Amino acid sequence: MINFEEIARQSAKLRRESIALIPDNCKINTQYLGSMTNDEFVAAFREMQQLIINIYADVERAPFDWGYPKKNNTEELYGVAYNRISDFFKNMISNGTYSDGRLLVKKHKLSEEILNKLMRFGFRFDGYTKKADSFTFSYPQNPLVLETMWKYAEAQDPTTYIWAQHATFASFSYRWVECPDEQKHEPIFLVKTDMSPIGLQEIQYWLYDKAKEYGYTINMKKPFDKNAINYTKGSKQFILVGIKNGDVFTKVIFRKVFETHPEKLAVLATKCPGVFGESGANCDINCGGRNEDHTFARTKENQCSMRICYTIDGNDYENCAYKSFWFFNPTLDSFKDIFELFVIENKIK
Repeated sequence: MINFEEIARQSAKLRRESIALIPDNCKINTQYLGSMTNDEFVAAFREMQQLIINIYADVERAPFDWGYPKKNNTEELYGVAYNRISDFFKNMISNGTYSDGRLLVKKHKLSEEILNKLMRFGFRFDGYTKKADSFTFSYPQNPLVLETMWKYAEAQDPTTYIWAQHATFASFSYRWVECPDEQKHEPIFLVKTDMSPIGLQEIQYWLYDKAKEYGYTINMKKPFDKNAINYTKGSKQFILVGIKNGDVFTKVIFRKVFETHPEKLAVLATKCPGVFGESGANCDINCGGRNEDHTFARTKENQCSMRICYTIDGNDYENCAYKSFWFFNPTLDSFKDIFELFVIENKIK
């Protein structure tokens, strides 16, 4: 039985922990400062981030009180249903006009649970009723907080939102308002990397340079795939490394290198125990070539094209390509070994 309350808690925790607070020395893009000084903007933006962090901490304690779904919902921690907080603020801004510390919001259907909760965090909804044509939304404790959120929304790239909702508005990342001259990488890369654990950050910065070296760039029409940064060159996709169920992962299909570079595979198998062998022997349920009993076809006439046959350490194995080969929580050192074999296997030049 799916525990939707625990999934909601973990989702809120993930979002809370992925917000990277803006540093004191951050230089803001001047087009977003308005009448604020750089220091005023940084202080207000950090207050806004901390407010969102505190909200998610409260969601963690009691997600159903915030209207999070109790059934019929995706189990993915980054699922759309768990964007309730960021969607609420984005909808306020999308349906409103900002002036003098307040948003004049057109008639909009609000989540009563979120509205009531946000009032306890200091937000006001003056003139709001279910039948009102408009109302004002404000944060009287510091009007600059709402202004920085308005500017933050203005800085978003709408072309990437559909594929990168969790890393655009929902990330509450200062990278979107940071001065471009201070950035050596694309904002979408910096945001996603800032949201990642330290070990993955090291891999991502290293992989960015490798992608560039081989002529691959971030696909801005689809910047993420399987929650990993999506580098492409034409129709070819680079190696993916990201987060799956809280763990850093990369998945690579090896076939030829078992015969051409057995010594390198042996080293990798030692560094990453449990990856090779019988663990992925049975067919994946999504594979169209599987047998009815989810086992491999044993005859040449009925052999699945997704079957991987290989020898390692003198033992013969069979794996399903759909289920192989998953590497979880690699270090930068072991990832370099995986990457080297990926390049050889796919003849990347």
